Amino acid sequence: MDQQAVALLRYVHGAFNLTVFVVLIIFARWGFRVRRSRLAGSRDSAAARKHRSAGVLLLGLVWMGYLAGNMLILLDKGKIWEYPVHGLAGLGLAGFMTLNYVLSRKMTMEVTSIRDVHQRVGRAVLVLFSAQVLLGLGILL
Repeated sequence: MDQQAVALLRYVHGAFNLTVFVVLIIFARWGFRVRRSRLAGSRDSAAARKHRSAGVLLLGLVWMGYLAGNMLILLDKGKIWEYPVHGLAGLGLAGFMTLNYVLSRKMTMEVTSIRDVHQRVGRAVLVLFSAQVLLGLGILL
């Protein structure tokens, strides 16, 4: 593939995943708002509906970013693990997002332990995605 096209696609990949990161922060704010209102004894139905319905979309976007990054590095360098830390962080991010999606489907009003694990995994996703953005910027710049 043309090196100029690959160079452009690297920036497109970074811009796409940075956008997904911003969407994830908004998504996390909805989740924290739902948790805070539930612990206060009320319900924020709008935030809960947004948080629940956007989860599968966000999961798909994270996996798309991960797979696109793998294809891009395969086209550019000929091997997937040219940047192993960035690749493993992306795989971990996609895995944690999948775990959080599975946990969210098992939550009920009575079982609070799953909610706590869901929140902890969500915080880990935010930290890992922040590190992933920094790693990606280090590769691009």
